[in-house]
Order: sequence, then structure tokens, then C-alpha cells
Amino acid sequence: MSDAVYNIQYVRHVKSESNKPYNANVHNIDPPLLSWELESQWAQESGQEGPKQGQGEGFDLIRNQVALHLADLENDLEEPPTQLIAVSPLLRTLQTCLMGTPYHLLARGNRQVQIVIHPVLVEQTYWISDRVRPTEDIKATISDALENREYKPKEMPLTINDLNIDWDELNRHWSDDGVPGDLEYSKTLKLWNVKERFWAPENVIERGQAANRALIRLCRELCNGTRGKGAQKPGDFTLMVFGHGGFINFLAEELGNVNSEADQLRLTDWNVGEIRRYELAEADYGGDNCYLKENPARRNCRLRLRGEPSVGDYDRFAENEKRVKLRGWLKNLKEELLVGKDGSGGYIPKEEMVNYQNIQKAYEEERAHRGK
Repeated sequence: MSDAVYNIQYVRHVKSESNKPYNANVHNIDPPLLSWELESQWAQESGQEGPKQGQGEGFDLIRNQVALHLADLENDLEEPPTQLIAVSPLLRTLQTCLMGTPYHLLARGNRQVQIVIHPVLVEQTYWISDRVRPTEDIKATISDALENREYKPKEMPLTINDLNIDWDELNRHWSDDGVPGDLEYSKTLKLWNVKERFWAPENVIERGQAANRALIRLCRELCNGTRGKGAQKPGDFTLMVFGHGGFINFLAEELGNVNSEADQLRLTDWNVGEIRRYELAEADYGGDNCYLKENPARRNCRLRLRGEPSVGDYDRFAENEKRVKLRGWLKNLKEELLVGKDGSGGYIPKEEMVNYQNIQKAYEEERAHRGK
């Protein structure tokens, strides 16, 4: 197993209300995907021409591009079939997943796959828009997404009870240094809800490594038969991941055109709704460089809505430098939000600060109880 290589298909969510120009919606908790009406309103406010009706980059993009492309990939006999889905618990990724994934992978039947909702895939910043809702709220958003999914004539509408969802990762305790531990079923919000300790922006490089190792663990479980419908060979299946255009910088070896120091920030090389295929090596599991590596032979599987895919060799040292600088930007952003640039007070809404402080207090009490 030491030389096993797993196929990963990464899907960035389509445009959401969190993607408003100039980060204007970052104080809205876990915003949904963008409707054509709101996208048109944004364009009008900025004096630009909006998208034609039915051709927006939010819900429309799932129907017009993402769902069609994912279906084509599943029907391609040269591509390993999807046997498991991992998804960030933020609303925009859940909606993209549940409205874009081929029906047969979601519905009950012999081709249904499990959906693992995994907090380690959550987006990178300290903004309120990147905070996850409590689990009960997540269940409600899943039901809404299924109701808004477009169904073909012979497809029966799905409910949350039809899906095979693994909720355990949302209830797992993680140590302060990012080691997953036992399950803890409690109504208390977790530290990943408030982006504290291991989940804080200053630890985002380490969390990227932990995320890749979590994906490898899922693939191992498919291979040994403890997850899925029987033991699989490493190269015979695909793990589909629905995630974010920012956090992918800390999973993938190649960042591409990312610059956190320019006047015009460029925090991702990904278009909304873009799909790329990677390989993830079991041999890297215990090392310091556990990165997704794009397979050049599968570049034609990408869905890019604008421009051309980057090609050719890249400088791994330079990519790592970009990662380090991006982490510094994220850390500074957190400090500005908490205390303000001049130290006079933060920009986090009062109710969110109260929630944050309560979680901190509860966590310290828990640590004292455990004797840690």
C-alpha cells in the first residue's frame, strides 16, 4: 500500500453570495449560492452589464455547466468511477454538491455512494462567511438544496433520508495540533465553527496537510472495505471533493496565479465551478509534503469557464513561498478583524464576538476537565 496513488476530483463551488465584489458580504454567516436576480442587481449597482437570464454563475452554472460536466466524467469509461464524495460543510459547497452530482450517485440503489461532510475542508479565512452552521442547520440546508435540484422526468425527487451521509466527522474531536480523535456527540459548537486553535488561519498550511491525510484515510477505507460496497484497488475509483478556491491553495502542490501582496489581491487561480483531477500518493502520508498533484494526462478533464489551464513545469519552492505569504495575509486579516488596524476595536459583529468568547470559555473548561 505504500506506493498507492488515489484519484481525486476536486470541484470548486459555483458563485455564492460570499463572492460579492470587494468582500462586501464577508460578515454574513455561511451565505448561499447566488441567484440570477441578485447577481444582476450587483452588476447594476456597479454600473456593469449583468448576465443574461439563466446564464449566471450561481445556481444557473450548476445546471448549465457543472452538472453536465460531472455527468460526462461519470459516463467516460476511461475515467475511474466515483465511489465516495467528501464535501466542506459550508452551505455553498453542499448546494453545489447536491445540485450538481449525478442523480445515480445520490439516489438509493447499487450505484449510490456515501457523502462525508468533513470540517477539515472548510474555507480558509476568519470571515463570518467562512464559519459553518450548527449540524441541525446543515440538515435543513441539505433538504432545501434537494428541493431546488433539477430532476429529469424519470427521477424521483430526493429527500435527506434518501442520501447516504456520514455525519461522524462533524462530531470528531481534533487535538490542538490537528490530530483527529474520538467522536464527541454534543450540541456545543466545535472549534472549527469559530476557526480557533488548529483551525485558525495561522495554521492553514498544517490544516491543508491534515486535509490531504484525511482524504487518504477515506481512500484507505474504500480499499480495505470498511467504507463503501467492498474492497477496492487504489487506481480503480475516484474520490470526488467539493471545496473552496482559497483552501485548495493548501492542498494542491501547484497554486498557479495567486498573489496576496498585489494591490489587486488574487487569492485563487480557480474559476467558480471549476473541476480538476489530481493524484494523491499514499507514500506522502507521513511526510511534510502531502500535496495533491495534478495529473497532466487528465488536464482535458478540467472545466474552466474562462481562460486556459496553466501548463508546464513549476517551481515548487516558489509555490511554497506563495503559500507562506498567503498564510501571513490570512493571519493579519484575522488580527484586523479582532482588534482593528488601529487597535481601537474589531470589525466582528457584537453577537459573533459573544459567541466566539463563549466557545473559547467552553473549550477551556473542557480542557481543564480532561486534565490537558
